[in-house]
Amino acid sequence: MKRNSKRKDEATAYHEAGHAVTNFELGRRMRKVTVIPTEGYLGACFDHKLLDSMADTYGDTPAVRKRVEREIMGKFAGKLAEDRFRGKNSKRPSRIDFNSASAVAASMVSKEEQEPYLNWLYVRTKILINRPETWRAIVALAEELIRKKTLTGKEAYKIWEDIYKKESEVAAKEVQQIIDRMH
Repeated sequence: MKRNSKRKDEATAYHEAGHAVTNFELGRRMRKVTVIPTEGYLGACFDHKLLDSMADTYGDTPAVRKRVEREIMGKFAGKLAEDRFRGKNSKRPSRIDFNSASAVAASMVSKEEQEPYLNWLYVRTKILINRPETWRAIVALAEELIRKKTLTGKEAYKIWEDIYKKESEVAAKEVQQIIDRMH
């Protein structure tokens, strides 16, 4: 495999891992994550989709708004993870992800509110991606995608969950050491 091709495959794995891990972080499930190219896509993260017009269908309630925001953040996460892997600092999400997020946002906010709303969610997603435990989970999931090419939602979730269990154990030990030093 050529170096450029390998780097592109790795970037795709980070992109898809970013989508999946962010969705897990936000309490959303995935059905499948893959880096096997299909027509028009280098990889895909299959989630349990919302309706693009969810607010139109169910009203603008706090619960609907929260679900819409999670959907949008999940869409933004792929490019952010890919850019971090590549050492870039992206100001905007990928065109496909942004267009999809815009369609979801259009059901929730007015045209005038849409750009600031999407920018706010993009910043929130960037902060989430850059949390150390989130990034470790993205790296672990991307490495497994590079190795296996496709993971079920359960397999991907297990990788994420294992990272968080380790993080919790480390944090608990650190807290216990602090308590022990106080006595």
